[in-house]
Amino acid sequence: MVSERTQRFITYLQRGGREESVTAIKKLAEIGDPAAIPELIKVLKGRPDEVRIEAAKTLGDFKAKEAVPALRRMATDPQVNVSTAAVEALGRIGDPSVVPLLGEILEAHQSTVQSHFEMIHGSHYGLYLATREALERINTYQARKILRKYR
Repeated sequence: MVSERTQRFITYLQRGGREESVTAIKKLAEIGDPAAIPELIKVLKGRPDEVRIEAAKTLGDFKAKEAVPALRRMATDPQVNVSTAAVEALGRIGDPSVVPLLGEILEAHQSTVQSHFEMIHGSHYGLYLATREALERINTYQARKILRKYR
């Protein structure tokens, strides 16, 4: 059963513009009602980046395993801030099934940088750090093996 307060913010999320939706997601995160998870998953696709990023953060905070498939897709988004938010959420959820994807992200990062300077100052460095942190959080044998490879 969805509480009246949760339902009110779900409605704002469904009907609101960018700012209203972001505010609604933040309120849903404060309430902490897992009944909001299905609606948060829905906004990971086809909404403005700010809304998608805030929804990903909240799903990560909820440790919503049911969001993993949608977050996996979002982790390969061409917008680096969007993919970074998805990777951070996947790390907080801690599902070992995403380790190969995270390894692929690190591999792609490694193959696209030309120098140490570019690696540290390039636009994808935040994604690189988020991916390493996600692997550290998941902390399986496979995750540790990947981390050793990309020291």
